Amino acid sequence: MAEIDDLWINAFAALPDVQPLVRLLRSDTPMSPGARDILAELFSPGDPPISDFELVPKRIKKFDAMLGQLEIVGTYAEKRQAGQSAQDAAIEAGEAHGVEDRTIFRYRQNLRRIGERLRGEVKPTKPR
Repeated sequence: MAEIDDLWINAFAALPDVQPLVRLLRSDTPMSPGARDILAELFSPGDPPISDFELVPKRIKKFDAMLGQLEIVGTYAEKRQAGQSAQDAAIEAGEAHGVEDRTIFRYRQNLRRIGERLRGEVKPTKPR
């Protein structure tokens, strides 16, 4: 158990570099009770605080754009189900939403990657 505690302590000690902690959280390494307490402290510091860092949730603006992509791809899917060819459906959906038809295919690929991540089929990549 001491080895596991050391892994978590070292990951927390690397802050503000969050990557060691992220890698550990995404691994199968069990979280010790002490590590769980430190993580809770990072989100909601007690009085007195025991860390000089606080993790502050913030909205990811890119997520809203992805929701817009979902709507556009949904329009494309409806047209495909109505029997249109992929190209015709992309052209009409693109015109309806003010994007080019080839953009629809890129959006579909982006959303496919999100689905794969949600199902645990692929590992996440670092943000660009």
